[in-house]
Amino acid sequence: MAAKYRRVDPRIWRDEKFRALSGEEQLVAVYLLTSPQGNRLGLFSFSPAMAAEDLNLSPERFPELFANVLETFGWHFDSVARVVYLPKWWKYNAPANPNVLKACLGDMHDLPETQLAKEFCSNTRFLPANLAKVLRNVTANVCENVATNVHPQEQDQEQDQEQDRHPLQSPRLDAIHEVNHQWTTVEEAAATKMLVDRGVVAAKGAITAARNRGATQDDVRAIVAEFDEHPGHYGAGALQRRVAGELAAWPPANPAAKRGDDAKVAAAKRDAERREHERRIAENERAVAEAEALERQFGGRLDALTGEPLRLLIAAAYPTGTDAALVRLRRGDRLVRTDVLRALRDRAPPSPAMAG
Repeated sequence: MAAKYRRVDPRIWRDEKFRALSGEEQLVAVYLLTSPQGNRLGLFSFSPAMAAEDLNLSPERFPELFANVLETFGWHFDSVARVVYLPKWWKYNAPANPNVLKACLGDMHDLPETQLAKEFCSNTRFLPANLAKVLRNVTANVCENVATNVHPQEQDQEQDQEQDRHPLQSPRLDAIHEVNHQWTTVEEAAATKMLVDRGVVAAKGAITAARNRGATQDDVRAIVAEFDEHPGHYGAGALQRRVAGELAAWPPANPAAKRGDDAKVAAAKRDAERREHERRIAENERAVAEAEALERQFGGRLDALTGEPLRLLIAAAYPTGTDAALVRLRRGDRLVRTDVLRALRDRAPPSPAMAG
């Protein structure tokens, strides 16, 4: 079994895309990066139901959060094979040497057939030249087993007819690729806008999931038409899940008396979440600005303190747990340092300008 150690760049907490997510969406993103369902490749089998259970999220809530995270970071989910792919995985989890990479690629034997295998096998963007060469050499044997179900003897029989076919392709993948090609010939944004106009939050993610499962534009239009035929009967979430293929049929219609209230409650909840998210971002920015200002003004004075004067200052900031705070300060804890700088500021005499 692959080791469960995973690298997560701490700079993610300053990443604009990550900070734009809600708290629940950030939790889902970190889960995908460190998931117990994951492996050493960033291409792994994934059960949304298991993830929802692990994160203590409702099965109804998780798909929307999941779709928003995928859309934000450009991650992919094959909803048919139930496989997740994180294209930048090697950037943060690069194998130490060619032998380690070969061992990692062994994880592909545990994957079902998935269209994402082809993209994984061709993605050498974040690998050094020697590892990229290993990936290309090994994937001819490894990725083929994941991307196709064609047996060796069948390949021999069809070699003449299939000599122009990429080794990762299969009839099933060809059909999906053809659907995706059809999508590129129309304005994908128009299909997304259809869902946005009907209140779907993760519209783009739903369209991507529809494409991945082989749905056509006509399939999506038919679902939207059914939604429009029964105004108020179904919520935007049901429409999103129908398009994404997560619901095989429409759920029971909402009671007429409850429809309006549900819509208002949902809108108020979204608005409250948006305001809370904006408040947290603004609060974090203020805290960072304050810490930087304190460091500029009092950082040198704090660094010059030692012994009892330093201990007394820390006690002013941490009346209880002074010793623990001192240890954390010496280890470079930024939060403790900021608190102690505040205490130093409060004890500092006013400037002449303020005194005048």
